[in-house]
Amino acid sequence: MRYNKMDEKRNEFGDAVGGNIPPQEAVQKAQTQNGANAPESVEAEIPETTVTCNVSTDNDINDKEDPICGESIAMSVAAVSDDAGDVGNTADISDNSIDKYSDNDDDDDPELLARELEAYLREQDDPDDGKGIFGGYIRLPAFIMLCIGVLAGAVHLVLALSTRFSDFMSVTVSAALRFCLAKLTGVLPFSLAETLIFMLPAVIILLFVISNAYAASKRKWWRFFFSLLAVISYMYSLFVFSFVPSYNCTKLEDRLGLDRHDVSAQQLYDTALVLTDEINSLTADITFLYKDASIMPYDIGELSDRICEAYDRFTPTHSFIQSMHTRIKPLAISPLMTYTHIAGVYAFYTGESNLNTNFPDYTIPYTVAHELAHQRGIAREDEANFIAYLVCMESDDVYIRYSASMSVLEYVYSALSQADTDLYNRAVGQLDLHAIYEMQSYSRFFAKYARNTAATVSGAVNDTFLKLSGQSAGSKSYGLVVDLAVAYICPDSK
Repeated sequence: MRYNKMDEKRNEFGDAVGGNIPPQEAVQKAQTQNGANAPESVEAEIPETTVTCNVSTDNDINDKEDPICGESIAMSVAAVSDDAGDVGNTADISDNSIDKYSDNDDDDDPELLARELEAYLREQDDPDDGKGIFGGYIRLPAFIMLCIGVLAGAVHLVLALSTRFSDFMSVTVSAALRFCLAKLTGVLPFSLAETLIFMLPAVIILLFVISNAYAASKRKWWRFFFSLLAVISYMYSLFVFSFVPSYNCTKLEDRLGLDRHDVSAQQLYDTALVLTDEINSLTADITFLYKDASIMPYDIGELSDRICEAYDRFTPTHSFIQSMHTRIKPLAISPLMTYTHIAGVYAFYTGESNLNTNFPDYTIPYTVAHELAHQRGIAREDEANFIAYLVCMESDDVYIRYSASMSVLEYVYSALSQADTDLYNRAVGQLDLHAIYEMQSYSRFFAKYARNTAATVSGAVNDTFLKLSGQSAGSKSYGLVVDLAVAYICPDSK
């Protein structure tokens, strides 16, 4: 058991101060500790002793036997008399003489013994007592991580105030971190981010158990607390140094030289017609189920490679986008994740772009391009949507271009239906029937997931996160891609 050694130590000290050492040994102990210069009259006292032995100083002491202590008393007194240098070989011991070992012996001081016992028990309970920072209350690695967290807070403030500094960080420090994370986790055949989420309940329970276990030790509890704080500091620092600069850097319309402004219904209609013409030219080369959805002609792995090839074509003329070859990570919980209405997610703490594979095929290429845009430093949602469109249109793959055009057209349709119903109906009337069946198929698919608590909660969380990240429109920022699409596709439309 844990306390075996401690109990032995307690017994050792307890015997010394509680009177359990035989009187003979006690007097011999006093003799040894007091030395050869002990006084002629030796007085040994045992505090609160349970047995009191009264010894006479008569010459016939050796012939007398105490009814309790017996001959041992005579032998002990004789030994003390001889070794103390008493000429008459007698000991002058009063009736209350054996009350304790020695008042002058610090080693037998009960308070000192108690302190020694406490120090021993503390050493056994915490061998590393006092090691670390601030008297051992915080480990050095945790202290360093907390300092980095403070630095990250200062950098976060500067990033919010300086676009130029954000641009610099985005293409240097942040780009290096994103690249390293993506390559390190890219060797795994599964999503590390998803695995960590699976482990979260067990981690919470473990933290609760550890917290309770350390509650008895103040120093250990504070070490645990600061270690937990260090983990949070790590997550925050990683977010600041790898992704926050992309939220505060130069806006995409300025980088692309686009005149972004509020759009009219006519501009939306003109943009919808351009996208419609593009889609109508592609449907002949795409496989559709009868009056139903299209079928993607390759698996997720090949799709990921094709999207990366499109990025390779796009990035040489757009230096603000990081160039690297990575792959999307399909999520094992895709069917369940669909209830949250999340089609994909970029995990900044692992550098992975993750895909919900449960959505209809035609949405997947565009979603992959969107998440890979985040991985390459495009943080704002509307900008990631638009970059995904531009990258997909660089591809020579028909299905990828079809996916991008359909996805952006749906955003435009949504805005146009609110701005002018007549123009919306006219625009839809010019779309190929295969594409219309595609949209109807999607509506049937999504009806099952449209209204549920998970969607409400995830929507609120996402909206709050986006607003805290500097996107004032929150979840509506996804739809702001319409402004960029109109400015790019129909710049001269009125």
